[in-house]
Amino acid sequence: MFSPRNAILLTVLALALSVPGLGQAQTTVSNTTEWLSTIVVNPCTGAIVSLEGYYHQMFVTVVNPNGVHLVSHVNSQGVTGSDESGATYVAAGSATIVANASPGAQVFNNVYHFTLAGPGPGTYLLRMYQHLTINANGDITVDNVGTEILCPGCSTCP
Repeated sequence: MFSPRNAILLTVLALALSVPGLGQAQTTVSNTTEWLSTIVVNPCTGAIVSLEGYYHQMFVTVVNPNGVHLVSHVNSQGVTGSDESGATYVAAGSATIVANASPGAQVFNNVYHFTLAGPGPGTYLLRMYQHLTINANGDITVDNVGTEILCPGCSTCP
C-alpha cells in the first residue's frame, strides 16, 4: 500500500526541485490515478492479503518569493483482495501531506489512515502522523511521530 515514508520523500524532492519564482505565485496542480497490486499482512489475524485496485494522487504546489507550499493527497479507490483461505477484504487508505518551506525554515505534516476490513474480528486500522520542523540553521527542532494499530472487536488480538 502507499508508504508514508515514500510520501515524505516525494514531498522533500518536490520542495528541493522547486525554485521560488519572482513576482506572482505560480500554482501547479496534478492528478494521477495508478494501479496498485500489493501484499499486506493483517497484524490482527496474521493473514497474508493480496490487494488490487487503484489509488488517486493529487499534488498542489504554490511557489512564490516567500517560499514553497505543497499539499499532497492520496486515496485508494476500489481496492479489494483476499487471503490464503479465500476470505475477502476491502482496503481504504488515505494520506495527506502539507509542507511549507520558506528561506531558512521548513515545516512538514503527514497524516496517514489505512483500514483493511475483513471477516469477523479481522478488521485492521492503522493511523500514523508525523510533524517535522527544521529551523533556519538546519536543526530539527520538532520531530513528532505517532503510530496506532487497532483491531476492533478482537479481544485476543495484539
